[in-house]
Amino acid sequence: MTQQPLSPDVVAAPRSGRRTADQVVTLLCLLLLLGAAVVFGLLSLTSVFATDSCGTGVPEPAVCNGDYLGGILIGYWAALAGVTVLSAVASGVALARHRLAWPYAVGGLLALGLATVVFVMLLFR
Repeated sequence: MTQQPLSPDVVAAPRSGRRTADQVVTLLCLLLLLGAAVVFGLLSLTSVFATDSCGTGVPEPAVCNGDYLGGILIGYWAALAGVTVLSAVASGVALARHRLAWPYAVGGLLALGLATVVFVMLLFR
């Protein structure tokens, strides 16, 4: 009896345990990313309190300019939304192509953290 050769699809298929772990980690990271984006977006509304020192006569910070404050706030919201959507899409594409997807979700979390640091630096400039 001769054995039939395995098709390339069977040979290239990843182990199911590894694939399941990747899916679980990716989903958890994406949910954490979404939750963090919503919370940070809502907390950024309180950034208007950074303008409390405006009009005191001391050298006024840049946030005393309403256009500047509005610009960085809208830019931050756009960054939060963009990072969340791009991470979800990249992870979905990676999962569909049977590649590791968790690095895209973790990268999204790191990018969200970087965007928050830049927002705070611009806010207190």
